[in-house]
Amino acid sequence: TRGISISNDTGHWRKLIPVELERLQTVPDGYTKDISDNQRAKVLGNGWTVDVIAHIFGGLKPLST
Repeated sequence: TRGISISNDTGHWRKLIPVELERLQTVPDGYTKDISDNQRAKVLGNGWTVDVIAHIFGGLKPLST
């Protein structure tokens, strides 16, 4: 599988572990623990980060009618 990778200081790449993906998505550690690591990466990779979306929508101004 492809997975989500990150580079370290030596230029080598490694896959992020599920708990790192959960933290990036601002969900509690172990939130997706009941499914396989492969599915966890897919679910977390396809998710929307709630804090980021809230920030984006917080900056929108309502249309005047």
